[in-house]
Amino acid sequence: MPINRKRRDVIRKTWLNPKYWTQIGFDIHVLFLIGDPHFNGLLAKEFEETGDILQLDFQEGHYMLPFKDQAYFEYIETNCPEADYVFKADDDILMIPGTVP
Repeated sequence: MPINRKRRDVIRKTWLNPKYWTQIGFDIHVLFLIGDPHFNGLLAKEFEETGDILQLDFQEGHYMLPFKDQAYFEYIETNCPEADYVFKADDDILMIPGTVP
């Protein structure tokens, strides 16, 4: 959601901080998909500061999740053809990076 800036900042500083992933041999690119054209000002400022926002042109909501997923897949197909792995999660997910023994 556009108003979840604090959550995204925590994610950027913790489990999606590239420094943690490079330590275990992964090069990552973080991208937050956010729908809602009415938050242009707030999201533009955040994008300018972080560079990791992809704003979609529809209202966020439970019934709009298929559209968000479709936009995600289209972005990956168009902009990340060399990606070995992609991961999509909501901003209320915690992932602990590590290696498998």
